[in-house]
Amino acid sequence: MHGTLHAQGYEHETTEVDALEMEALEVLLMEGIGYGNPYE
Repeated sequence: MHGTLHAQGYEHETTEVDALEMEALEVLLMEGIGYGNPYE
């Protein structure tokens, strides 16, 4: 999922806001397909 978000143009190394946005979206998508939060 993480790599897919990068392929879509999301970045987490630019600003803190970008990192939080990407992480939140990653968590939402992972939970949507039945996986837990990868950051817990």
